[in-house]
Amino acid sequence: MRKPILRTIITLVATLIPMLLCAQEAGGYSVGTTPTKRGALLEEFTGIHCGFCPQGHAIAKKMMRNHPNVYSIAIHSGHYAANHPDEPDFRITEGEALDAFFHPSGYPSGMVSRSLVLSDDDSPVTERSLWPYQAKAIIEQDASVNLLATSKYDGSTGKLSIHVEGYFTAEEQLLDQELMVVWTQGNILGPQSGANQGDDYSHQHMLRQYVTPLWGDTLQSPKQGQYFTRDYEVVVPADIKKVEVVPADIQVLAFVCNGKGEVLNVTSSKPEYVNYSLVSGALEAPQLPIGNRYAFNFFEAFLKNNGTAPITTATFDITINEDKKSVEWSGNIAPGKGADIELPLAGLAIDRKDENEYLIELKTLNGQSVKSSKLKGDFIYAQPCTPDLDIIITTNDKADDAFYRLRDADGAIIKEFGPYPVGEISEDKQQLNLEPDRAYCFEVWCPWGMDLTYPNSTYVIHNSDGSLLAQVLKITDYGSRTFFFTSKPSGVTELPAVGNTPGTLFDLSGRRVTHPTPGLYIQDGKKIIIQ
Repeated sequence: MRKPILRTIITLVATLIPMLLCAQEAGGYSVGTTPTKRGALLEEFTGIHCGFCPQGHAIAKKMMRNHPNVYSIAIHSGHYAANHPDEPDFRITEGEALDAFFHPSGYPSGMVSRSLVLSDDDSPVTERSLWPYQAKAIIEQDASVNLLATSKYDGSTGKLSIHVEGYFTAEEQLLDQELMVVWTQGNILGPQSGANQGDDYSHQHMLRQYVTPLWGDTLQSPKQGQYFTRDYEVVVPADIKKVEVVPADIQVLAFVCNGKGEVLNVTSSKPEYVNYSLVSGALEAPQLPIGNRYAFNFFEAFLKNNGTAPITTATFDITINEDKKSVEWSGNIAPGKGADIELPLAGLAIDRKDENEYLIELKTLNGQSVKSSKLKGDFIYAQPCTPDLDIIITTNDKADDAFYRLRDADGAIIKEFGPYPVGEISEDKQQLNLEPDRAYCFEVWCPWGMDLTYPNSTYVIHNSDGSLLAQVLKITDYGSRTFFFTSKPSGVTELPAVGNTPGTLFDLSGRRVTHPTPGLYIQDGKKIIIQ
């Protein structure tokens, strides 16, 4: 048990150097002048005693992983964020003020760019199932203002310096525009109801401080073609309410609002670090996790850089059924970012008939040993099938963002299905003629997830003899995979000898069947399917 945490007041020394530069030449500015698409900002109201909040956290994580121009701030506030005496207190004054102003009615709930799109009333606060729909609509729009943020953390002084530039691109500009700058912190371990991880739940992008006033710094008389800049400097505390601040986990966000309302655009900055360094990273599950069956020649994972310098090399231990090998990876992952990686399985023995237990363990980053991070589970090898398959794909009316494809064991895409029209349901029937004794994967994937449901996208795969190989009538989350191995002979080359009694059922070996179960049979010399 932790000792009771006393409420403390932390004074942050901030030096604000505001400056608005109007109608000036582009010299000295780095922000772009070509109109860009809007970024979407999710401000998520959450708390450690909210049992459904991990679902909201997962939605936010996937939205940001798949769409770099989606950003998130986790605001711990309200009743569900109130800590018990032996628990950390993640609340800050500004978060409580936002909660009081916007009045979230339930948790988790959130605001996507404080937009009223899909809102049932005049409040921008919506339930978690709507966040992807709102974010998708927002990032397809042109931004009225371009933003650029850079930042630097100096470990010798503890100071965080932030520079923000903006350029107004739209001809029509709202009169009341406010620049808001905050910094968040990730990888904060603590309790979380509904997560079943004790005190080791990893809280991400948690609001830690407003650098500007809560309702922002006013941008005076914005007009098309104008630039503005703002510079801020704050001293980062060692802790906030006895919750340690790890500088490597800081992220800066800058966004422009229409007064206290809609977020017109948003950007972020990972600080440059001087006189401070940390090598740290974590393994996370891939976007389509290893499921009940798996047959790629590699494991997929997501490697997150929690350090202060780019990750260029990493080593892993992979174990399958107590058979272990070390794997090296090289690439470039910037601080605060993550990347999908592939780890080859060559040399590891996979049981093709029984269950396989696996363990992936991160060992080193940039040649340095790091805290262990693991992924583990079990899988069965691909399901046997005939080389010739029949597949029926049924889309919903939002198929523009969905991918339907056939991949081989090396992950290469050997066939893509579609594109399918938007606004209507499509049914696509195709035959697949595959090579024998090979593993394949039929994959459906959507970067927004919700575009596969309501109504549901489905697919059904039959062997050449008519027997059912796979039937997926509801694709949850962000996609579905079916792995199969072409080890069965194609169809029935010769019908077995059968009796002369009309209507009698026989199985494929010629045995008479009196109580058939679903499957393929022969009747009157013809193949039939009983379902």
